[in-house]
Amino acid sequence: MKRWVQWGVMGTVLGLCGCSATPEELGIPPAKWAMLSQQAREQAQAGHREVERIRKKPLSPIYQGPSVQVQVLSGTTWMDAYRRQMPFEPVTFVIAPGACQSVMLPSRDMENYTLLEVCYNGLTLFLDPSAYKPMKAWGTVYVDYTPVWKHGFSYTGLNTTGIARLRDVTLHLLALPQLPT
Repeated sequence: MKRWVQWGVMGTVLGLCGCSATPEELGIPPAKWAMLSQQAREQAQAGHREVERIRKKPLSPIYQGPSVQVQVLSGTTWMDAYRRQMPFEPVTFVIAPGACQSVMLPSRDMENYTLLEVCYNGLTLFLDPSAYKPMKAWGTVYVDYTPVWKHGFSYTGLNTTGIARLRDVTLHLLALPQLPT
């Protein structure tokens, strides 16, 4: 019986230790993390736990509008492998209302990548959520639906502050025709 208690205590301790996210998981560069006070680090960790709680709930579609074809055409993103901003290859994907997905942004040399989290509730496209700011748990940039998406519309010069840290990105959005049910 005593051994079970020891294992239980060890499991609890390991579980508590597992709650801490690394600076990379928080999207905070190690150099910046090193300059943060202990209190700021604890606040970031607490924010991370709150973001995880928020993101456990599924995103419900506010409006059952059209799916959107998203093209991430140019700009740079943070590449952990290189520890710096790097240009990425353009990517195209489709997202439906109420969906969230991870999109791989490959480096130009195709050897590394960054995952860009994207969610769409039918009215707003959320890009690159924060790992430690609960108010930005769904995205650090929000792009609201507009009827011009039916013909395609490009947004240029977008910057995000989430884990992918997009810089000077061009995003092209096209609302796809809805099929009759």
